[in-house]
Amino acid sequence: MDLEVNSFIPLYQQLYDNIRKKIAAGIYKPGDKLPSEGDLCKE
Repeated sequence: MDLEVNSFIPLYQQLYDNIRKKIAAGIYKPGDKLPSEGDLCKE
Protein backbone atom coordinates (compact mmCIF):
# COMPACT_ATOMS: atom_id res chain seq x y z
CA MET A 1 0.00 0.00 0.00
CA ASP A 2 1.46 3.32 -1.02
CA LEU A 3 0.85 6.08 1.51
CA GLU A 4 2.52 9.44 1.03
CA VAL A 5 3.67 10.88 4.36
CA ASN A 6 4.46 14.27 2.81
CA SER A 7 1.16 14.54 0.93
CA PHE A 8 -1.43 17.22 1.63
CA ILE A 9 -3.98 14.39 1.83
CA PRO A 10 -4.15 13.08 5.43
CA LEU A 11 -2.94 9.51 5.97
CA TYR A 12 -6.35 8.34 7.20
CA GLN A 13 -7.91 9.61 3.96
CA GLN A 14 -5.26 7.86 1.85
CA LEU A 15 -5.89 4.62 3.75
CA TYR A 16 -9.66 5.00 3.33
CA ASP A 17 -9.31 5.62 -0.41
CA ASN A 18 -7.00 2.63 -0.82
CA ILE A 19 -9.39 0.27 1.00
CA ARG A 20 -12.36 1.57 -1.04
CA LYS A 21 -10.45 0.93 -4.28
CA LYS A 22 -9.69 -2.63 -3.18
CA ILE A 23 -13.36 -3.21 -2.36
CA ALA A 24 -14.40 -1.81 -5.75
CA ALA A 25 -11.81 -4.04 -7.47
CA GLY A 26 -13.21 -7.12 -5.72
CA ILE A 27 -10.10 -7.75 -3.63
CA TYR A 28 -12.18 -7.40 -0.45
CA LYS A 29 -15.55 -9.08 -0.82
CA PRO A 30 -18.72 -8.71 1.28
CA GLY A 31 -18.26 -10.52 4.57
CA ASP A 32 -14.45 -10.56 4.35
CA LYS A 33 -12.52 -9.28 7.34
CA LEU A 34 -10.24 -6.38 6.58
CA PRO A 35 -6.53 -6.85 7.28
CA SER A 36 -5.23 -5.82 10.68
CA GLU A 37 -3.40 -2.54 11.11
CA GLY A 38 -0.10 -4.44 11.24
CA ASP A 39 -0.87 -6.31 8.02
CA LEU A 40 -1.85 -3.07 6.30
CA CYS A 41 1.48 -1.55 7.37
CA LYS A 42 3.33 -4.47 5.77
CA GLU A 43 1.62 -3.84 2.42
